[in-house]
Amino acid sequence: MARSVYETIFSAVSAARRAGLDCADQRMAARVVLLANNSELSPDIARTLVDKLYPDIFLSDGRSPQLPW
Repeated sequence: MARSVYETIFSAVSAARRAGLDCADQRMAARVVLLANNSELSPDIARTLVDKLYPDIFLSDGRSPQLPW
């Protein structure tokens, strides 16, 4: 079963955050992972998806929200 876009972005951003990357690099990491996992996405679509979902992934104080899975 393929991972959802949200799960892919969440996982990539979480790993980037644990590695100490800043917000811009976290977003870039998420775009790279999305593109690597789905060759049908264009770089612009990957950027748009990350930009739309990133604010929902991490709360303003840096904590990650509780996920249902």
